[in-house]
Amino acid sequence: MPTGFVKAGFGMSASEKARILNPIISLTVYDQEGNEIGYITRFEPSSTRRVDRQRHFNAADAGRVVELTYSPEDIQLVIEGFYLYHPGYEGVATGSLIDRLYRAGNTTAEAILSVLNKQAIPFNIVEETIHPATSKGIRKTYLDCLIRDWAGAYQITQAFVSERVTVIVSNIDIEEI
Repeated sequence: MPTGFVKAGFGMSASEKARILNPIISLTVYDQEGNEIGYITRFEPSSTRRVDRQRHFNAADAGRVVELTYSPEDIQLVIEGFYLYHPGYEGVATGSLIDRLYRAGNTTAEAILSVLNKQAIPFNIVEETIHPATSKGIRKTYLDCLIRDWAGAYQITQAFVSERVTVIVSNIDIEEI
């Protein structure tokens, strides 16, 4: 049989049970008061932890590792497509973080992101993953996020956008929904 062809009877059947369903994922940005202020198109979480070696000091086996000491975990998100709603956009609450920053004279994407970066104003990111067949899922809330760096900011009609943002996360809360 030529390469690239599938022999009849092999592979997935046409039944509903055999179909692959992709989960529905929502990535929403909230301010500390719980107001929805934006969304994210894609992100990659990563985790690092410093590990220190405690070594022996006696002459016979100096330098031998006797214990490893772990530091707390550091979590960061590398985000592609960080959208913050324009205050005139439908659904943006008066008094929300973005509304307050805009009214204070920060009317460009660069200004909004700079203030979030310089003043260390925290926000939360909620990732909801729902399986379409069962409607059950998981909600991960990345708490007290701070922007470490951002690049490629611009403004569209309904949002302030940054092409790439790195966010440091204080804590993660995970729950079933």
